[in-house]
Amino acid sequence: TGTGGLLADAVTDAVQGIILILGLFIILFAVVGALGGVSAAFTQIDAAKFKLLGEEASVLERIEAWAIPIFGSVLAQELISRTLASRSELVAKRSALAGAGVYFIVGTIPVLIALMGSSLVTNLDEADQFLPTVADKLLHPALYVVFAGALISAILSTVDSALLAAAALTSHNAILPLMPNASEKVKVRLARICVVAFGAMAYLFAIREGTIHDKVEEASAFGSAGILIVGVFALFSSFGGKWAAGAALIMGSAAWLVAKFGFELPYPYLVAIAASLLVYVSVAAIEPRAAQKSA
Repeated sequence: TGTGGLLADAVTDAVQGIILILGLFIILFAVVGALGGVSAAFTQIDAAKFKLLGEEASVLERIEAWAIPIFGSVLAQELISRTLASRSELVAKRSALAGAGVYFIVGTIPVLIALMGSSLVTNLDEADQFLPTVADKLLHPALYVVFAGALISAILSTVDSALLAAAALTSHNAILPLMPNASEKVKVRLARICVVAFGAMAYLFAIREGTIHDKVEEASAFGSAGILIVGVFALFSSFGGKWAAGAALIMGSAAWLVAKFGFELPYPYLVAIAASLLVYVSVAAIEPRAAQKSA
């Protein structure tokens, strides 16, 4: 990522994605075969598992569980970076729609595998290990190695996109303003250094206790509440300006951290969204008056 930038990110994501999709289809066929065919496999599905919101948590906790993956991905930087990097508006539009379709279709495969094949694997210490364990049990060792590598790489693919975004924002918006005469070569070198530095930080974050699911959830929730509020107002209204946007972004991250680790609330993301919205509207309401007074 530090050497190849967005092009390396896109190429590795494509290769990993193709291998992962093929692996998922192979595992699905293997699960169906191990259970005795399509009809027998579908009889393994427990209707009680079809609960979109669940019943073991409060209403706010259920909404929180759905809000993070949905709202946290609406303005995900992986999507924005690839859209802006497209060579034309038509390519960006078609790619986004095609990617959504592929994502939806492929996303149903691990769900089917889990619904059908839950009887094949039991007593797992970590729920995150279900899919690799099924693959290890049903696939040839060589196929399992390839699939497991693609699965880990797919998880890491979100990391390399995040590294690019963090490095670009830091180098371009924070450091380069202090170096107005920097050459293009220096700018690229600085961005690469930032990628490596943030990679080290990501490693320190990754070795903490917790599951992969927990870490992905935290990464999706932190900061995205403010981005969601700013993005919605920017796309669909002219209300508010840079001060409102900046305040909402800061408040969103701060509110999530306090609600999550300070008060240990079960729905910190909803708190962050509400706080960002309140701050954005409040600052946007006084922003025009402040601008008139300064003028």
